[in-house]
Amino acid sequence: MRGRWGRAGRGVLLLGVLLAAPVPGTAEAPLPLVDLHIHYNAWVAASLTPEEAARRLREHGAIGGVVSSTPTPNALRLAARAPGALVPFFRPYLTAGHRGSWHQDPAVLKEAEAALTAGQYRGIGEVHLSAGNAGADASNAILRGLLDLARRHRVPVQVHVDAPDIPVLEALLAACPTVPVIWAHAGGWAEPGQVEAVLINHPNLWVEFSTRDPFRYGSVAPLVEASGGLKPGWAALARRFPDRLMVGSDTGTVADWDRLGELYAFHRAWLAGLPRDVAEAIAFRNAARLLGLRLPATVPQP
Repeated sequence: MRGRWGRAGRGVLLLGVLLAAPVPGTAEAPLPLVDLHIHYNAWVAASLTPEEAARRLREHGAIGGVVSSTPTPNALRLAARAPGALVPFFRPYLTAGHRGSWHQDPAVLKEAEAALTAGQYRGIGEVHLSAGNAGADASNAILRGLLDLARRHRVPVQVHVDAPDIPVLEALLAACPTVPVIWAHAGGWAEPGQVEAVLINHPNLWVEFSTRDPFRYGSVAPLVEASGGLKPGWAALARRFPDRLMVGSDTGTVADWDRLGELYAFHRAWLAGLPRDVAEAIAFRNAARLLGLRLPATVPQP
C-alpha cells in the first residue's frame, strides 16, 4: 500500500536514507524536514550531480521529499540516490519547452499512464495551472486525464495555482474529491484567509509553503514578521489546520540549490514559534503520512 494512497504490495517507504542523526531539535540536530518541492531540472543536472544534490539534502537535515523535474525522468535520477526517502512525481513537462503546451499534447497522458503503471512514479506534478491552460472550470481534457490517472493509481497531484486562479483550483478539487491535491507555494501571494477558505471547503487539499521565503514570493507577500515568526493570520491557520500543512524548498535553479540551507533555516525559524507538536506535524509528520513514509528511529514518535 502506498500509505493512504498507494497500491497494495508496494510496501512502506523508509525515511532513514537521508538522515541518520541524533534526536531532532537538539543542539546536534536541527528539526528534520520532509521537502515537498524538490526539482532536479536539466539545467541543474548540468552543474550538479544527483549524488551531490542528495548530499546537500542530507547535510541540511532533509529526511525525505518529493522530487519532480523537467524533463520528468530526471526525478528518477535523483530519487535513485536516496531510495525510499525521495519520492519521484511524474511532471507532464516532457521537454524543457513543454511547460507552455503540455495541456494540448495527448502524449502526456500516454507517458503518464505508462510511468504510473510501471510504478516508476508515486505522484503527479508539479503542474502549473491557470484559467488560460486548464480552463476556468479546470475542464481541460489533458488535466482531467491526469486527475483520472491519479485517482486510479491512488497517488497525489501537486499543482501550482496562484491567488488570481483560485477558482480553477476549487473546480479541480471538486472534480476529484478522492484525490489528495498538494497546493504548491500556498497560492504564491495568496492571503491566509483565501487559503483557509479552500481548506475548509475541500478536505482533499494539502498546502505546502515552498517559495514563501524572502527571496521569492515572500518578498511581495510575506509569510513572516521581521522577527522570523509567522504573521498572525498564518499562525492562526497553522493552529487550525496543523495536519494539512507542509514545507518545501523549490530548487528550480542552481542558485536555489546553493541557498538550500537558507531556505530550510527560513522554515525552521517560523516553525520554532509554533507548539512543538504543530511544528513537527508541518515539518515532517504530515508529509510522511500523505506519502506513506515511515519515520526513522532517530525521530521521536508522537
